[in-house]
This record gives sequence, structure tokens and C-alpha cells, in this order.
Amino acid sequence: MNININLKDAFILSIFCILIVFIVLMVISLSVNLIRIFMYKQEDLSKTKYTSEMKKRLEENHNLKFDEIKDDDMLIAAFVASIDAIEENDNKTVRIKSIKRI
Repeated sequence: MNININLKDAFILSIFCILIVFIVLMVISLSVNLIRIFMYKQEDLSKTKYTSEMKKRLEENHNLKFDEIKDDDMLIAAFVASIDAIEENDNKTVRIKSIKRI
């Protein structure tokens, strides 16, 4: 089978294939973003409910006040810092006195 393709035809074919790949990637990206938008709205309510319950339980059980914690990232940072401090001090009790954003 002898196929004669000149440089111009090869260039047009490669551009066409590249355009197909970009179009498919754009469709995948848009579909993922739409799914994320719809799922985020449903998860947002459950996430804030869970973190508010966690804050309430910690305030009741450990006399902690979370006035300085403004978002979920600061809460997670406090938990990670306390776990790290416990591991460094051979599982001794750790109390968080204050949290400041740097």
C-alpha cells in the first residue's frame, strides 16, 4: 500500500487532530466544572454543619473558644498543630491558647 502524503496535507492533518484533542479536552473540562458546581452546593451545607458541630463539641468539652478562627482552614491548621505538638511531647496533654493568621 503506497500512500503519498505531501507536507501540506500532513500539516493540515496534524492541525485538525490537535483541534479535535483541544475540543475534547474543553468538553471534559466544562463537564467536570459543572459537576463540581452542582456537587459543591450540596456539600457546602453539610460541611459547614459538620464544622460548626465540631467547634461546639470542642468548646463544650475542652473549654476552647473559637472566636479567632474565621474559616475551616484555620480550624484544620489548629488540629494539625495540636497533633504535631502531642507527637513531639510524647503524648502529653496539649492546650491551644491562641491562634493567629500569619
